Amino acid sequence: MEDLMHDLKAILKDLADAEPYKPSKKLHMERSRKLVRLLLVLGALCMLLLVIAGLWYKVRHTPALAYIALVLCILTCLFGVSATLVEPVTSFMVMLRWKEETTNTFITEIENDETNVKRLIRYDDAGLKRAQYWVQLKIKRLDTRIVFFFGGSTVVYSLLALTFSN
Repeated sequence: MEDLMHDLKAILKDLADAEPYKPSKKLHMERSRKLVRLLLVLGALCMLLLVIAGLWYKVRHTPALAYIALVLCILTCLFGVSATLVEPVTSFMVMLRWKEETTNTFITEIENDETNVKRLIRYDDAGLKRAQYWVQLKIKRLDTRIVFFFGGSTVVYSLLALTFSN
């Protein structure tokens, strides 16, 4: 009996250690966010220089300073508009490659599941069935508590509470 309990604990530990596949943040989205930040910082820097040039123009009326201020104003606008266009353009480019992205995500998900299965393959079927029974029983008990607390008609709340209860 103690050996069966030891196997059950080992199976449950392996199940607890198995991580579900979480789609990672895509590299291109991280790059686009960094580019947006860079463009916004450059735009803010140009705006700051524009304010300094404007204050300096009040002191000395030089035509060169007016041209510098005009260039800084145009750069500020260009950086701002560019920052707003980066993420939609990146999203559009991802949409053009949706089949490849979906296939890669699916393959990675299968590889993750296979890795999780390799952990459990060393156990016999009887031990796995016992673990499945106890896990399903635990879920039923939690679901019963949640239905008792929230009511039977609130399925969404039940699933949400079940997710956060463990």
